[in-house]
Amino acid sequence: MPRKLAGAWRAGLLPRAACGVVALCLGLACAAEVPAAVDGLEAALASAVTRNPAVRNKQAEWRAMGFKVEEAQAARYPSLTLQAQDMGVPGNHGLARVQQPLYAFGRIDGAIALAQQQAALATLAVLEVRRKLLEDTAAGYVNVLGARAKLGLAERNVEEHQRLFHMIQRRNSGGIASEADARLAHSRLIQARTMLDQLQGQVEKGESDLLAL
Repeated sequence: MPRKLAGAWRAGLLPRAACGVVALCLGLACAAEVPAAVDGLEAALASAVTRNPAVRNKQAEWRAMGFKVEEAQAARYPSLTLQAQDMGVPGNHGLARVQQPLYAFGRIDGAIALAQQQAALATLAVLEVRRKLLEDTAAGYVNVLGARAKLGLAERNVEEHQRLFHMIQRRNSGGIASEADARLAHSRLIQARTMLDQLQGQVEKGESDLLAL
């Protein structure tokens, strides 16, 4: 468990289970880059949580809050100050001063508690952004799969209408089928092609929206 998360858990700001989930989620940012093309739901989710600017911004805020916690905790420890003196005076080379806070009337503890609370809120903000992003990505991926399945059916539908139209044309040329039958077959072929074009647009838009997450 990262040190900042462990501190938040010890302070009672986050339960142990939540700290474990946060550590797992935040660790995804260090994973290897996934392919640009979305090959599956797992790749889509991994790409979203590692590349989305909103997630990165919240992670940067979370890290900044962690540094504030460490800065507030450092106020408990002694501080060393070095001051150079006039080197022209023999035997006078400098001054070293050590300061140790003995009692700060709760000021240091209050600053630490405030910083830890802010870090906990930043952690929850990261999780909330990730949750929303994962939900949107999963929904978008399912929509793309559905649109692709419909597109496959539409392609086969066009092929069947194309075959039927050619057959009726041959029968019309042989005097077996009427001109009205040929016009009807051609009209249905146009409708099938129009539906195919619409579904192709839906798939392209869905894929574009998914990759934009």
